[in-house]
Amino acid sequence: MKTTLYNFFVGGLLLLLLASSGLFAQTEEFETGKIGVQINEFGRVRIHAPIIGDTQQIDRSSILVGTAAGEVFDYREDADTETAPVLVESPELSDFEIFSAINNAYSNLPPDVVVKLNTHGWDGEGFIIVRFTVINPGSDAIDAVIGLEIHPRVDGTYGNETVEFLSDDKTVAIYRDAIHTGYKFLSGEIVSLKLFEWYDGFASDAGFYEWLTHGEMDPTYTAEGDGAVIIPAQASVQVAAGDSTELVVGIAVGESMEDMVTNIQEATAKYESITSVRQIDRELPEGITVNQNYPNPFNPATVITFSIPASDHVTLTVYSILGEKISTLVNDELSAGNYSVDFNAQNLPSGVYFYTLTSGSFKETKRMMLVR
Repeated sequence: MKTTLYNFFVGGLLLLLLASSGLFAQTEEFETGKIGVQINEFGRVRIHAPIIGDTQQIDRSSILVGTAAGEVFDYREDADTETAPVLVESPELSDFEIFSAINNAYSNLPPDVVVKLNTHGWDGEGFIIVRFTVINPGSDAIDAVIGLEIHPRVDGTYGNETVEFLSDDKTVAIYRDAIHTGYKFLSGEIVSLKLFEWYDGFASDAGFYEWLTHGEMDPTYTAEGDGAVIIPAQASVQVAAGDSTELVVGIAVGESMEDMVTNIQEATAKYESITSVRQIDRELPEGITVNQNYPNPFNPATVITFSIPASDHVTLTVYSILGEKISTLVNDELSAGNYSVDFNAQNLPSGVYFYTLTSGSFKETKRMMLVR
């Protein structure tokens, strides 16, 4: 009897430890025929090629959000389940989509963020697109440095892979033998890349913040037996209280460097075709303008155009007549130029709505009407 109770206790403890480590975490997955992805309930993005099985190429890629030295949201120390992964039945933008969301409830340490993950794939394509939406639920604005923590497992084994930044394609390439894997930030640029050998206990908020703000692009690195840790990051962005920002990442595979780069380029083209904001080829504007939407009144879609004379962080937000935020159409660093944004009100009732463009000290609101 004592032996049975002991075995039950030890077995239960082991299961608890395995669950807390993420090994038994709930996952959802899809395959395109060339790339496979698994998303677990704590925000781990695992990449296989060409199919899911003994062909793992990336053990884990997960988001990092740093707001100060010693304050970084990461997978191991902070992430907990907000919404468990679910395979979207009829995705609008892709053939496959997994939705999930995570928060910092595991540690309850700053920064307090919620991160939504929309992972898209297309039948027969060698790439996926992951959209990380970082939400600031707090009452104060945060300055966030957002990046990724990537752990390769090329062809199912750790170590001896090469990591190289392809400056022409703005892509982090990971390879050892046949399969090449690439990561490209589609919503901005990688401005910092830290590469080093994995070691026990490397993960700390102080270390993560230092690597996120490294500010340099490390040269090509060939890992030893433990494998590389890869930390790419984008420029710091301010996220207002109750607002959000996005990191959109294209992940591609290929049987050669050329094949992988081709797939990364196709991921870039796909992102540009599905994103709501497009740059219009015109002369550079002399000042900031936001134009009346067209058509107006509209049903159910309309277009908003605006111009900025210099690179800046731009937000374009839609509100109800009561001041309730309906949608954030743009929240990103944009270069000088003229832009067009689609707004689809398919699920909204008829009525008056407002949209506000903010860029630096500039802020302007215009009225529009949805008529069914």
